[in-house]
Amino acid sequence: MGTPTPTINDPSHKVVGVLLAAGSSRRFGSANKLLATYNHQPMMFHALDCLLESDLEHLIVVLGCDSEHLEQASRAHLEKAHTNKYKTVHFLKNQEHETGMASSLRLAVSTLMQDPINLDISDAPPAHPKYASIRPPAALIYLADMPQVQPETLNTLISGLAIATTTQPTAVNPPVVSALVPTYQGKRGNPVLLLSDLFDSVVELTGDIGARQLLKTIPDKVQEIPVDDPGIFTDYDTPDQLSESQ
Repeated sequence: MGTPTPTINDPSHKVVGVLLAAGSSRRFGSANKLLATYNHQPMMFHALDCLLESDLEHLIVVLGCDSEHLEQASRAHLEKAHTNKYKTVHFLKNQEHETGMASSLRLAVSTLMQDPINLDISDAPPAHPKYASIRPPAALIYLADMPQVQPETLNTLISGLAIATTTQPTAVNPPVVSALVPTYQGKRGNPVLLLSDLFDSVVELTGDIGARQLLKTIPDKVQEIPVDDPGIFTDYDTPDQLSESQ
């Protein structure tokens, strides 16, 4: 039996994709690796395509190094390749990107926590007095240098969330699952899906600590989701790695 498809009543339809694209690519040399060609187009565009071809409706792109160039190129790609897809895409500029990945995670998640009105991701009606405090149920954290991940992998994680959150968490009954991680042949990869009860912990991260390190602190609340996608392991840090893959 296949995994059930999310419906408008599932919390998964409000999951926000977060594309982390702020790094300086030091090991890649002077060029920005996210604009390096992989399979006939810039590496970052593969990540954008994967997110936009998935069931996600909302996307935050966190930029830092070379942000103006990346945003301009990304917007042009979105207009050309995804004109018929209804998605909301928001670009954020991380002024602290040189301090490490944690700053990008903090920026994205704090935006989700503070500004759901402008992002149009709150489940509450506009007149609701607590509208601004209602968070999306989860954020899917995607690294922009992983061009081989398949959209179906994201959909599998999203569907897994619908199952994991069938019981509404409360202070008395906290969520049993706080994160979903894809696995291939028993090994964990990326991207990861963080439920909103982890958001307060994410905004406390510092340095080059990412979501995977956070999950090590809550091993009993991480649910593994098997996928048929070895691309969950593949990223590129040097020009040699990229050239050898093509």
